[in-house]
Amino acid sequence: GSSGSTMYIDCFNGGDILSRAQCLQLCPMSNIDDKDYYFQPTSCVQVLVRLIRNVIAFGQIVPIHHDRAFFALNLYKIMSYLAPEDYESAVNAMNFSLDLRIKCNFLRKFSCIEPDIWSKYCRRVAQATESLKEHLSVKRIKPGHVKYNIGWVMLHKQYNYICVIYGWDECCMMSDAWQERMGISQLDNQGNQPYYKVLADDDSERYVAQENLLETRSVFINTGMSGSISVCTMERGLFLTLP
Repeated sequence: GSSGSTMYIDCFNGGDILSRAQCLQLCPMSNIDDKDYYFQPTSCVQVLVRLIRNVIAFGQIVPIHHDRAFFALNLYKIMSYLAPEDYESAVNAMNFSLDLRIKCNFLRKFSCIEPDIWSKYCRRVAQATESLKEHLSVKRIKPGHVKYNIGWVMLHKQYNYICVIYGWDECCMMSDAWQERMGISQLDNQGNQPYYKVLADDDSERYVAQENLLETRSVFINTGMSGSISVCTMERGLFLTLP
């Protein structure tokens, strides 16, 4: 309606009803000529995008521990749908996923990512894959405190996703900065326990502490970027790749 019939609600102060003049008093530059700028209609998507940006910004000034890291990635995933042209979110999400050593296919939904940037990201993923092949090619004797085997299907206790183990370390081999960001010190056994390289059912690659994994009889199905289908069941110890 017109400015005289429009209701303005202050959501930061208990829902107080404000007049147009009172709204302008809240603006730090209320003396600008184009006062109508502050009263342009805002879509629901714009409100949601601003809310997500605020949460992401808050996460950048406080430590993101292991129980928040994947929540942050999900926020970036939502942004890839709501604001695919948001270059800052795209680059931050890409760097964040690389820092966590997680491949995120949703990054391709950011239309603002230039081909050369995407190529660099893919090369880093490929380098990690080659490193994994070298790691798995070396015959290793699994010590007794490493409970789970390569190929086992597991359930993450906290995030409730199904995954399959493709590698392990006797203790956390990530950098101190990574461990601090992931809140490893909050775990019962911290970094002094086996850690597993797993492929999750959302096609992400993750590095998980032994205390966060549970055996499961669930079937693991992963389509992957190539379009092939991988099926793994712990009961049969079976891992198949289908065209």
